[in-house]
Amino acid sequence: CTVAAAWLDDYLKLTVLAATLSETNGDSSACIDGELDTFCSTGPTQTSSPSLVLDLGATHQVSHVKLYNRRDCCQSHLGYYTISYRVASGDGWTQCAGDRAAANALGPLQHACPHQARYVKVELPGAEGRILELAEVEVWGPFSSMCPITRSFCTRSPSLPDNCNCGDCGYPACGDCDC
Repeated sequence: CTVAAAWLDDYLKLTVLAATLSETNGDSSACIDGELDTFCSTGPTQTSSPSLVLDLGATHQVSHVKLYNRRDCCQSHLGYYTISYRVASGDGWTQCAGDRAAANALGPLQHACPHQARYVKVELPGAEGRILELAEVEVWGPFSSMCPITRSFCTRSPSLPDNCNCGDCGYPACGDCDC
C-alpha cells in the first residue's frame, strides 16, 4: 500500500505531483513545496478568473483542502475564491467550496471537499483584475482510505499472519483485523 507523505490524526496529506497556474509568474511548484515563505503567483498582470490546478497523479478520496495565503504581502488579493475537483482531465469541474478570505487572512483556510478526485482547482472567479498569490495548498485524505496497512507497517512480529491490517495495531480508522 502506498502511504502519502504526511500523517496527522485520521488524515494524510496527499502528495501533489504537479501544480499549474493559469498565468505564470514564477514557479507554480512553490505552492506545493511545503514552505510558507515561498509563493506562487499569476501576477503581476491582473487577469479574469486566475487559477491553480493540482494533479494528485491518481484518483484519491479527498477529505479537505487547506489554503495558506502569501505571508509577506498582498493577502487581500485572495478575496472570494472557489475550490473544485474532477476525476479525469476531460471531466467538468465540480465546486466543493467557496469563501471570501478576510483581507489579512494567512491561513490555513480549511474547506471540506469529501469527494474522489485526481485534480483540485483553486480559482479566483470574476472579471479582469484578479491576481492569485498563495504560499501553499494542501490536499488531505482520510487515513482509512489508505488501508489496508500491512503487518510490517504495524509490527515486526512474525506471529501475525500477513493479511492482518492496521486494526491490529491501534489504528481503528482502518477496521478490524481480517485474520
